[in-house]
Amino acid sequence: MNIAIYSRKSKATASGDSIKNQIGLCQEFAHAHYDVSHLHIYEDEGFSGSHTKRPGFQQMLLDVKEKKFDVLICYRLDRISRNVLDFSSILELLTKHHIEFVSIRDHFDTSTPMGRAMMYIASVFAQLEKETIAERIQDNMYKLAESGRWLGGMTPLGYRSRRTHTSNGKSHAVLELLPEEASHVKTIFNTYEQCKSLQELQTYTRRHHIKSRRNNNFSLSALKNILANPVYMTADLQAYNYFSHHKAYMNPNLTPASFTGRQGIMAYNKHLEEKHRISKKSLSEWIIAIGHHTPIIPSKQWISVQSILHHANPNPPLCHEKALFSQLLHCKTCQIPLETKGIYQHHQLRYLYYQCPHKKNPSCGLLNLSGFKAEQQLFQYFDQLIGIPCERTGLEQLLSYTEKRRLLIQLIASMTWDGHTLEVILR
Repeated sequence: MNIAIYSRKSKATASGDSIKNQIGLCQEFAHAHYDVSHLHIYEDEGFSGSHTKRPGFQQMLLDVKEKKFDVLICYRLDRISRNVLDFSSILELLTKHHIEFVSIRDHFDTSTPMGRAMMYIASVFAQLEKETIAERIQDNMYKLAESGRWLGGMTPLGYRSRRTHTSNGKSHAVLELLPEEASHVKTIFNTYEQCKSLQELQTYTRRHHIKSRRNNNFSLSALKNILANPVYMTADLQAYNYFSHHKAYMNPNLTPASFTGRQGIMAYNKHLEEKHRISKKSLSEWIIAIGHHTPIIPSKQWISVQSILHHANPNPPLCHEKALFSQLLHCKTCQIPLETKGIYQHHQLRYLYYQCPHKKNPSCGLLNLSGFKAEQQLFQYFDQLIGIPCERTGLEQLLSYTEKRRLLIQLIASMTWDGHTLEVILR
């Protein structure tokens, strides 16, 4: 087996973790745990771990891509990088080329289930750094939002973008009313308020040849997006009370008296853009400002339409984002995946459980498994294996849904429920 050893030290000193000592300890570990056929040694003396522009390190990355070795060994994690984003990227590269990574001082080994768990924990810290950057961007968004300007992108139906100049000579974009399209928006709101059905609204628009800006028929999602867009509503006292009640962010300088009803609402930070998908944020995360555009829909009507939309589908479908064990947990008797079920109270998922599709068959009769409780206990077990103290924040709180799912898929070989015991076998 081909083994690589990487060592780094910022300064040449006689301390115990010198380049020579690092390599020596890694060599001892390699010969003790692997059938070594060839050793590749990479070293960087006098280079910081805060960046990856190190000659030995760069050569090692090239050799990773050519799969010149099977295992990479280092003395400590920070020998590879002190930057969590760089460290996460390096782990991803090693995984892509099926190269194991071992840190002998930290007992970090990606060939083991717990080693892979630690890899995902490292990705969490990388995400924290990304979120810090995102917070800075959001702070800038708050400043931009105070102006009520249009920040770009496709304008909503009923408006176009127009450049305007401020008193200090700078220009920015605002929304300008398009009367013909605005008439369509009014028709869409009025019709939906009467029929209370997106399907019937869609039928109405097609029958009356009300089409999109590109002369296409409206899809159900396009109609729903129009109905849910606050840009059309008047910025009056009722609008102020509505967004205040839902705890949306508003500039502290805005008072109820600022909402005169002459302009429309501008809402920012409504969506979360992630890889491969865009999801809608809760109203409490929105940034609300008074725009410079003419409103189309009275605030009272817009709020009424939101209530109709909400009650049309009070219980959102129980998606896999609520069920971590989906397709992983099997019935011990039937050997088939358990179904996910949920109970809602006040439009919130209060109880999640897993149930065998053959439960009513005499041959099965499996008792349901409490989802939230079982997931919590499993992650507490992972915390103990990794060594996270009880008083510290555990994996269940640290990881996002996607990270927890990836972790379970990586770690779990099989998971079964017999009505009394949840049996989990790790890979």
